[in-house]
Amino acid sequence: MALKPQLLFLDFFRIALMAKGSTEKYKPRFKDPEAIELIAKNVRFYRNQKGISMEDVADLIGIEYSVISRLELQKSNPSISVVYAIAKVLEIEPYLLFMK
Repeated sequence: MALKPQLLFLDFFRIALMAKGSTEKYKPRFKDPEAIELIAKNVRFYRNQKGISMEDVADLIGIEYSVISRLELQKSNPSISVVYAIAKVLEIEPYLLFMK
């Protein structure tokens, strides 16, 4: 029986937390509301500045429109890959989406 790599990683991560004396439980989906709000506002700002619709951004990246919509409505925690792809479509450096 082969072990799944994802399970091995999670087990390793839990062991590492225990070794550091952490009493908190592992939370696989950390969401920072401030960061999500910042990215959402910046995506909307730069998208409007370029005059590109959410649908066009989604089409150019190759993702569903709802991903962009949920991001701008602060309903989702975007992956780094999505943030990078959005920056590329908007022709800006990715770090600008994290700036206040």
